[in-house]
Formats: sequence, C-alpha cells, structure tokens
Amino acid sequence: MSFNNCNTRTPTLTAAAPLTFAQDPCKLVYCNYPEQISTNLQYGLPLGDTNRGNHYLNLATVSGDGQLFASYQNQLSYAIYFGIQFYNPTGSTLTVTRQNNGFRAGSSSNEKPVVCGVWSDYFANPDGTVFSLPSGGVAWILDRQIPAGYLFNAVVKFHTSGNLYCIPYLYYNKSMIDGSATYYPWDGGQSRVYRGYGDSYFIEASANVDIGASTTFLTSMCNAGNTNEIVSIREPSTGSLYSCGNGANLGNWGVQYLHTIYVTNSSDTEKTFYAYVGSDNVDSHGYAVINLGGTVKDCSYGVGESWNWLTDSVPGHGAKTYQYQFIHPAQSAGKASHLWTPTHY
Repeated sequence: MSFNNCNTRTPTLTAAAPLTFAQDPCKLVYCNYPEQISTNLQYGLPLGDTNRGNHYLNLATVSGDGQLFASYQNQLSYAIYFGIQFYNPTGSTLTVTRQNNGFRAGSSSNEKPVVCGVWSDYFANPDGTVFSLPSGGVAWILDRQIPAGYLFNAVVKFHTSGNLYCIPYLYYNKSMIDGSATYYPWDGGQSRVYRGYGDSYFIEASANVDIGASTTFLTSMCNAGNTNEIVSIREPSTGSLYSCGNGANLGNWGVQYLHTIYVTNSSDTEKTFYAYVGSDNVDSHGYAVINLGGTVKDCSYGVGESWNWLTDSVPGHGAKTYQYQFIHPAQSAGKASHLWTPTHY
C-alpha cells in the first residue's frame, strides 16, 4: 500500500453513489462570522475589549465532548489575539479538558499552510490539560496572536464535566475583557458565513467498492446527494437554524469525516486500484486533508484536478478494508469528489 504525497491528476468521474452518514453526538462550536475583521464592518469592531466593541464571537453551552473550529482574516493594521474562554454558570466546580488543538496563522495569499496545517497540528497535538472552574469561574484554554493582515484557523477539541459556556473572543488586550461583552450583532445570514453550534463534529459513512469498475462519491455540500451529511448550524443570538433545507452555505468546514471503504476484487487475478480525492470536475477547488492510520497528508487541487492519495492491490477474489479520516478544510469551494478506480490517470 502506498499513501501518496500531493500530486494532481485529471481523472474521469462516474455517476456519484449516495452515502448515508451517522452524526456522532458531540457539540461543534462554529466560528466564521464576521469572516473578515476590519474597520469597515457595518456593526463596528467585533473585539472583546470594552473599548473596541465589547463583543464575543460566539457562545455555546457544552456538556461532554465538544470541538471549536474558527476561521477569520485579520484585516486590521495591528495584531490581535484569538482566545477561548470557558465560564461556569453552575453552582458546582466543573472541569474542561483540552484534548487536541491546532492553530495556524499566515498570509492570506498562501492559504494552504494555514487551512491544511491547522489539521496536521491538531492530529499531532493530543493534550490532556485539565482546567478547573469553580462556580462563576473562568478559564482560558487557548490564547494565540494573529499578526496584521493574516488569515488564521483554529481547531480545539475538549471535554467538559458539566454545562459550561464556551466563549471565543478576538481581542487586543485581554485585560480589557471584563465579562460585560455581548454577541456581535448578527446580519441575518446576508453574508452567508455563520457562527453558532452544530450537533456533531464527527460523522461516519461506509461504502462497498468492487475494484473491477470505478466508483465515485461526492461530499461536503448540500447538493452532494447524501443522507444526513451536512451539519446544520444554529445561530445562538436568534435561535435560527441554518441548514441544507433553507439553502444555507454549508460545507462541513470544521467537521471530521470517518470513511470506511470495503474493497473487493471479484476477478480471478490481482488488481491494482487508485483512490483520488479532489474536484467534482464542475467548479470545485480547494484542499483535502487525509489521516490514514495516524499519518496526515494534504493536497491542493484546482477545478478538474484530484489527488491520487492511495495506491494498492487486491488479490483475485480478495478483499481489503480502508478506514481513514477526511477533512474538507476552510477556503475549499464546492463538492469534494472521492473516486476509487482501477484506472491510473
């Protein structure tokens, strides 16, 4: 078996077979509004400092497993910080355990090290740090600087022992956050970028592939033809649900896919096959991250291009199973294609 480095090919896709996903029950805290942080925003600065807006980016109640995903661009003329605060509204002492974390900031003209690298960091950084919060107490589990003009992504997995508020902030001076902040005003979805929470950050699907022919799956958009794939986002300040059913711009950015593919060879002789991930050959382009057995690789692709990420052989009348995680990173547009084929393009 060869887990291949980034390369781009132009494969021919077959008609897509639908997948049925299971969404594991775990809270996704999704932060992408307002995507571009600048002085030109219609509601002013979205920073937590009392003198620079006095707003938090999001607020979600989490009990048990949670994961925060954030993607923003700092278009201000000065550096700011991104931090994740937890607040304990209960009458008992509770804990939050930081389990994995990734953070990347870089030039928006070179997205790949940010949007793909954040996931490499996430998988490479299992943590286990425990923060104890007395009744009414707070803890900051992440605090990172974003230079002026930089794009940044953050992915942080955590576990809480009870109902805690997860409150992500952007700020210039943390000492100017005094607990009086409010939600940054919501634009009603006009910008088609969202904040809020979803009911899962980890989804699973399986499929059977006879490698005597080509099989294509599509993912990561509402119109990919799958069942229960796209995680809806609920806007916390209004309670509005943004979903495929009401035409929301959703692509499961920040969600982890677990794919289990059962490959069979019904012929009498050994066959070599190739797995590709990339464009739907219509208009999609972007990035893919794959974690295969703890090894993480990524690739960028343009319209019509795909990454031949896996090459292997199956003996005659044999079978093999492949289980891997797929990430559709931020800044990726359109559906992602997944092709399993005996053809080497």
